Amino acid sequence: MKRQIRAGNIMFFVMRTKYELQDAGYEEFLDTLGLAFLGACR
Repeated sequence: MKRQIRAGNIMFFVMRTKYELQDAGYEEFLDTLGLAFLGACR
């Protein structure tokens, strides 16, 4: 999944607030994929 996201084959969108995502544990999930958590734009 990580390679497909980075290659642009999968798009990942989340429509929740930063705090909802942190409470649900998404920060750790996205970190394991090697993605920035609400991080800098390219």
